[in-house]
Amino acid sequence: MRQIIDTSADPKFAESTGLLKWANKENLKIAAKTYSLMTGKNIHNFSELNERISSFQEQSKAANQSIVSLEHQMRELAETIKYAEQYKENKSYNDRYEKVKDQDRFLRKYESHIILFAGAERMLQRKGIDPQHINLAATPLRIAA
Repeated sequence: MRQIIDTSADPKFAESTGLLKWANKENLKIAAKTYSLMTGKNIHNFSELNERISSFQEQSKAANQSIVSLEHQMRELAETIKYAEQYKENKSYNDRYEKVKDQDRFLRKYESHIILFAGAERMLQRKGIDPQHINLAATPLRIAA
């Protein structure tokens, strides 16, 4: 939608009556089109228009807050899934470490896996999740982080 032409700001309109008449005619067309659009949306005056704008702004703000909240929840879930997968992937190394006779040698060879397992287990416990009862296969969706 075009904006109203401001004839008072430009001296060209004062110098040329033809240009002024053309601008006034264009402004009337723009105003008529705007009024037609407003009545088509059941808006009959500017106070109704301002009320509608305020209502849309409030709805937009509420929707944005909801989106931010959902994004936060998604990040939390993605982090939980990441730790659960790390736990699952490295659990076998920790189980073998606990059963092996030469733990130092095993630790030197698979230290990164054991550290990842312990860290994932600790993070899951901080979130109030019992790592031994996690079923990743039952997770309905994967979140690409």
